[in-house]
Amino acid sequence: MFNQNKVYRVLELISFLKTEPPKSIKYISAHFLISERSVYRYLYLIDQLGYGVEKTKNNKYFIGLKEENNCKLELNRDEIEFLKDLLSSSNINPDMEEFLLKKLLILEH
Repeated sequence: MFNQNKVYRVLELISFLKTEPPKSIKYISAHFLISERSVYRYLYLIDQLGYGVEKTKNNKYFIGLKEENNCKLELNRDEIEFLKDLLSSSNINPDMEEFLLKKLLILEH
């Protein structure tokens, strides 16, 4: 369940950073009740996944589009099946599970 919570938190953070306005490390930390150090780790991970985490002049973060690769999140069938199994075996809210499973179905096509 510990890893499921991390996956869920990463997905929440991606969604959070896609909305305006850009957010400070302190604001993200307070919003998710995690340390500032954890925020930096999550931002690094999200950037490595290809989401293009960007920083403003005021040290506020948001998700933009990486110009150098214009990458989209792409998952192969095994990765999608793994995530489906993970969600099905988790103890998250059934509505959230259904919502995330629908998103995974979109990625399959």
